[in-house]
Amino acid sequence: MIQVFKVAPVDENVLRRAISLNWTDFEDAVCAAAAQACHCDAIVTRDPRGFVGSPVKVIDAATAVALIAAE
Repeated sequence: MIQVFKVAPVDENVLRRAISLNWTDFEDAVCAAAAQACHCDAIVTRDPRGFVGSPVKVIDAATAVALIAAE
């Protein structure tokens, strides 16, 4: 998985950005803020509803697999 995906670090700036998103699920907010900071193309999740208003595109696993296969 590390060969395919980038791991986004979490630092103070990411945590501050996550807080500013004002989401009810802080863990999802941290994921979105970290993805944004790293200029990720997308967040892959089983729960796209948890990322409404995400600054980064959100896709499900099936879509991610299809995109990887197409490359």
